[in-house]
Amino acid sequence: MLPPDAHPPINLHENPSSIYNTWLNNLPQHVKDMVLRKVPECTIQSQFLKIKEGTHFVVPTFLEVTSVLPGSAFWSIFFFLMLLTLGLSTSVGLIHSIITSLQDTFSSLRKQPKLLTVGISLLMFLCGLFFTRPSGTYFIRLLSEYCIILPIIFILICENIAVAWAYGAKRFLEDLTDLLGRPISPIYGWLWCFVSPLVLLVLFAAIVFQLCMKPLVYTAWDSSSVRLLFQAQGPPGSGARPFNPLTY
Repeated sequence: MLPPDAHPPINLHENPSSIYNTWLNNLPQHVKDMVLRKVPECTIQSQFLKIKEGTHFVVPTFLEVTSVLPGSAFWSIFFFLMLLTLGLSTSVGLIHSIITSLQDTFSSLRKQPKLLTVGISLLMFLCGLFFTRPSGTYFIRLLSEYCIILPIIFILICENIAVAWAYGAKRFLEDLTDLLGRPISPIYGWLWCFVSPLVLLVLFAAIVFQLCMKPLVYTAWDSSSVRLLFQAQGPPGSGARPFNPLTY
């Protein structure tokens, strides 16, 4: 795909950054422009910005900030401890909601609460192992972009209708008054009955419209590219020509 005058280096694996930039800067301008149309410019900043757009945005951003602060090791440890506690608190709340729902539905499960907690935790742990595989990040992106948004909005709409209209916003306000021991403003009932359903419906329609207008694009692992890479490199010790990513 590159022009014949480009002559890409074959020893790029030895010192990629230096060799690549030296080769690119020494090209004539018209050849360099043609190369840049096919090969993106290799800079650490551009690659780092791609990482920050993914699911791990907070980690590289914080590490970038703490790396220039005094005592960066302390702040890094403190930051990861914070992430650990946040993850544990989220997991505890999720498991507690599942346990409460199951115990309310099946009264027999109330006899062994500890066994139920261990069983649900073990099941969630086994399900989570599916996303720790090398391809797990692709499934996380697939779920977060296409499989979770619509069900969450739909569940919120059903919950709002069930509380505000089926059970009744007035009765729910009375229950909150008895629970908190103080009167609740009636404006909350008006928001639950009219504003919240309207906003949720508009949001649901906007998401459906966006999904219909935007083509479904999913970046996945291409096994054919892997086979090409190993065929170019050859087995260890075979003396094959080193793999040159500029030719693919």
